[in-house]
Amino acid sequence: MNILEVCCDATSLYELNKRFCQQITRIAPRQIERMRWMLAEFPRMNPEERTLLHSNFKVFHEELTARLQSFVDDPLEASWRAWLMMSAAFGFNQLFWNLDLRLVANISVEEFVETFASILSSGDCFSVGQ
Repeated sequence: MNILEVCCDATSLYELNKRFCQQITRIAPRQIERMRWMLAEFPRMNPEERTLLHSNFKVFHEELTARLQSFVDDPLEASWRAWLMMSAAFGFNQLFWNLDLRLVANISVEEFVETFASILSSGDCFSVGQ
Protein backbone atom coordinates (compact mmCIF):
# COMPACT_ATOMS: atom_id res chain seq x y z
CA MET A 1 0.00 0.00 0.00
CA ASN A 2 1.43 3.38 -0.93
CA ILE A 3 1.73 6.43 1.28
CA LEU A 4 -1.41 8.17 0.11
CA GLU A 5 -3.60 5.05 0.10
CA VAL A 6 -3.21 4.65 3.85
CA CYS A 7 -4.45 8.23 4.30
CA CYS A 8 -7.65 7.79 2.28
CA ASP A 9 -10.04 6.92 5.06
CA ALA A 10 -8.49 8.99 7.85
CA THR A 11 -11.18 10.60 9.97
CA SER A 12 -9.14 13.50 11.35
CA LEU A 13 -6.11 15.62 10.50
CA TYR A 14 -4.20 13.95 13.32
CA GLU A 15 -5.00 10.48 11.97
CA LEU A 16 -3.99 11.49 8.43
CA ASN A 17 -0.66 12.88 9.69
CA LYS A 18 -0.02 9.81 11.82
CA ARG A 19 -0.81 7.36 9.01
CA PHE A 20 1.36 9.33 6.58
CA CYS A 21 4.31 9.28 8.96
CA GLN A 22 3.83 5.61 9.89
CA GLN A 23 3.84 4.65 6.23
CA ILE A 24 6.95 6.76 5.60
CA THR A 25 8.76 4.91 8.39
CA ARG A 26 7.59 1.55 7.01
CA ILE A 27 8.78 2.12 3.45
CA ALA A 28 11.98 4.02 4.26
CA PRO A 29 14.23 0.95 4.50
CA ARG A 30 13.09 -0.22 1.05
CA GLN A 31 13.55 3.21 -0.52
CA ILE A 32 17.10 3.93 0.66
CA GLU A 33 18.97 2.81 -2.45
CA ARG A 34 16.52 4.50 -4.81
CA MET A 35 16.76 7.78 -2.91
CA ARG A 36 20.54 7.62 -2.76
CA TRP A 37 20.67 7.08 -6.51
CA MET A 38 18.27 9.96 -7.16
CA LEU A 39 20.25 12.38 -4.97
CA ALA A 40 23.57 11.35 -6.51
CA GLU A 41 22.30 11.54 -10.08
CA PHE A 42 20.18 14.68 -9.81
CA PRO A 43 23.02 17.08 -10.67
CA ARG A 44 23.70 15.04 -13.83
CA MET A 45 20.07 14.79 -14.93
CA ASN A 46 19.14 16.59 -18.10
CA PRO A 47 16.27 19.11 -18.08
CA GLU A 48 13.73 16.52 -19.25
CA GLU A 49 14.68 14.09 -16.48
CA ARG A 50 14.49 16.86 -13.88
CA THR A 51 11.09 17.92 -15.21
CA LEU A 52 9.82 14.35 -14.89
CA LEU A 53 11.11 14.07 -11.33
CA HIS A 54 9.62 17.43 -10.38
CA SER A 55 6.35 16.48 -12.02
CA ASN A 56 6.14 13.28 -9.96
CA PHE A 57 6.72 15.21 -6.74
CA LYS A 58 4.18 17.83 -7.78
CA VAL A 59 1.52 15.17 -8.45
CA PHE A 60 2.22 13.61 -5.05
CA HIS A 61 1.96 17.04 -3.43
CA GLU A 62 -1.34 17.76 -5.18
CA GLU A 63 -2.81 14.42 -4.09
CA LEU A 64 -1.66 14.92 -0.51
CA THR A 65 -3.05 18.46 -0.53
CA ALA A 66 -6.41 17.13 -1.73
CA ARG A 67 -6.53 14.69 1.17
CA LEU A 68 -5.61 17.43 3.62
CA GLN A 69 -8.42 19.63 2.34
CA SER A 70 -10.87 17.21 3.93
CA PHE A 71 -9.68 18.64 7.26
CA VAL A 72 -8.24 22.06 6.38
CA ASP A 73 -10.53 24.74 4.97
CA ASP A 74 -7.87 27.00 3.48
CA PRO A 75 -6.37 25.55 0.25
CA LEU A 76 -3.13 27.49 0.77
CA GLU A 77 -2.76 26.07 4.26
CA ALA A 78 -3.42 22.55 2.97
CA SER A 79 -0.72 23.05 0.33
CA TRP A 80 1.77 24.32 2.91
CA ARG A 81 0.98 21.41 5.20
CA ALA A 82 1.60 18.98 2.34
CA TRP A 83 5.00 20.55 1.58
CA LEU A 84 5.92 20.43 5.28
CA MET A 85 4.89 16.79 5.53
CA MET A 86 6.92 15.90 2.45
CA SER A 87 9.95 17.84 3.71
CA ALA A 88 9.78 16.30 7.18
CA ALA A 89 9.46 12.82 5.69
CA PHE A 90 12.42 13.41 3.39
CA GLY A 91 14.52 14.74 6.26
CA PHE A 92 13.54 11.84 8.49
CA ASN A 93 14.58 9.34 5.84
CA GLN A 94 17.88 11.10 5.21
CA LEU A 95 18.84 11.37 8.87
CA PHE A 96 17.42 8.22 10.40
CA TRP A 97 17.92 5.78 7.52
CA ASN A 98 20.63 7.08 5.20
CA LEU A 99 22.81 8.34 8.05
CA ASP A 100 21.68 5.63 10.52
CA LEU A 101 20.84 8.14 13.26
CA ARG A 102 18.07 5.80 14.39
CA LEU A 103 20.88 3.70 15.89
CA VAL A 104 22.16 6.49 18.12
CA ALA A 105 19.29 8.97 18.50
CA ASN A 106 17.45 9.05 21.77
CA ILE A 107 14.07 8.87 20.03
CA SER A 108 12.10 5.91 18.87
CA VAL A 109 10.33 5.77 15.53
CA GLU A 110 7.05 5.56 17.44
CA GLU A 111 7.87 8.76 19.36
CA PHE A 112 8.77 10.50 16.11
CA VAL A 113 5.49 9.44 14.49
CA GLU A 114 3.45 10.61 17.48
CA THR A 115 5.24 13.96 17.72
CA PHE A 116 5.05 14.50 13.97
CA ALA A 117 1.31 13.87 13.95
CA SER A 118 0.68 16.09 16.97
CA ILE A 119 2.68 19.06 15.74
CA LEU A 120 1.37 19.00 12.18
CA SER A 121 -2.20 18.58 13.41
CA SER A 122 -2.03 21.68 15.54
CA GLY A 123 -3.84 24.68 14.17
CA ASP A 124 -1.59 26.93 16.22
CA CYS A 125 1.51 26.28 14.14
CA PHE A 126 0.09 27.69 10.90
CA SER A 127 -0.32 31.30 9.92
CA VAL A 128 0.19 31.06 6.17
CA GLY A 129 0.27 34.46 4.52
CA GLN A 130 -0.03 36.42 7.76
